Parts: sequence; structure tokens; C-alpha cells
Amino acid sequence: MNFPKLFSSPNLARIAVRLLLAILTILVIRACLPERTALGGDALVGTNRHLIIVPTDGLPSLFLDALRARLAEQHKFEVLTTVQMALPTDTEIGSTGQHDIEKIGRAGWDVCRSNSTSDEYCVVLTNRDINVKNSGLRYLFSEHRKGISVVSTARLSDANFGARLNLISTPIIAERIISRTTKLINKGVGLGYYGYALSTNRNSVMFAPVMSLSDLDSVGDWYQADEVRRDNFGGSF
Repeated sequence: MNFPKLFSSPNLARIAVRLLLAILTILVIRACLPERTALGGDALVGTNRHLIIVPTDGLPSLFLDALRARLAEQHKFEVLTTVQMALPTDTEIGSTGQHDIEKIGRAGWDVCRSNSTSDEYCVVLTNRDINVKNSGLRYLFSEHRKGISVVSTARLSDANFGARLNLISTPIIAERIISRTTKLINKGVGLGYYGYALSTNRNSVMFAPVMSLSDLDSVGDWYQADEVRRDNFGGSF
């Protein structure tokens, strides 16, 4: 039987050599590529880690359910929500209508520790407008410490203060508030849990400073491969 010249021994040898060279080239290129960086919850898959949300009174359960599902999907660990926490009576800062972030943080930390069964990160979530007493700042979106964040939804809506039931019933508004809240929480988790530093990369949720809603909307919603780790982030409420 006569085979086409393509399948003659010299041609088969050349094809084999070319195929071998192609495979070797692919292997060399792959070896030169950087290893995939495990970001956020990817680095903790299989560990017994949790995120505990401590909501203050007045936050709608529909909002909390949607937020919990979003965070669990992103971080790949369990997100728990406690029952609503009443604010201590002395948190209000004079007649400003704002509340002392330090006192809210300490109260939330006590609640979080009482529900702790392993290595968790705690988020105290409130509709109240928050600030640091005598800081000279107009307001704060959030404050982050080792193991805990205090996050306010008060100024995350363009229409009104906070994640109110009448606002989150509108899907577009609800998504905007959830997205903004998630970014603030993810920055806190990045700082106080994963050990990331603040970033100048606007594509990263770790970008700083964030001083307005336009700033918040412009930054990314997750961590980037060039995140820098810092081991000395500390402090407590």
C-alpha cells in the first residue's frame, strides 16, 4: 500500500520534532509566569473562618440578608449576623446628631466576642452617622481596627440617610447601597484580617483616601494581585 508523502518517515520525524519543540516552549513559558496570588478568601478556603456582622437597630433584614450573601460569595467563608444591637446611650456626640465610633466599636466588640467560636472578623454595621469625637472631620464612612470594623450606611444613599426599608425596596438603590457597603467592609477585612496595606491602585478596594461617594464608586470592589501585606496593623476600640 502506498501512503502519501506526508506520512513518510522523514516527514513524520520533522512533525515529531516540531511538536516536541512546541511542547517544550509552552512548558518554558509557563515556568516563567508568576504564581497565581491567592487573594482574599481564596487564601483561606478550607479553614474555619467566619465574618460576624453585628447590626445596630434599624437596619432592614432584607438588606442584611443580601449583604451577607454578597460577602459570603466573595470571601468564600461563612458570614454570620447577630441579632440587632442597641446602641449605648452615651454614643451621641453633643448635639451634632453623630455617634462616637469608639463607643460603638467597643460595644460591638463585646457582642462579637460573645458569639465567637473561632478566628473571626467582626463588622459593626449601623445606620447612624459616625465620627471620631473632636477629630475635626465632617463624618466617617467607616473605621477599621485589628479584627473589627465599624461601618456606617448613613451617607451611602444619595436620597436619604442609611439603608432604609423604603429605599432598599427599589432594586437600583438597593444595589448601590449594598455595593458601597461591601466595599467599605472589604477594605476593613483587607486591613484587619488579610493583612493588606492601603493602596494607591484605584482598581483595588484597598485604595485610599476615599473621601466622597464619587471616590467610593470609582474604586474596585476586590483586591488586586499587587496588594502589599503589612503585619503591624493594630489598634482596638
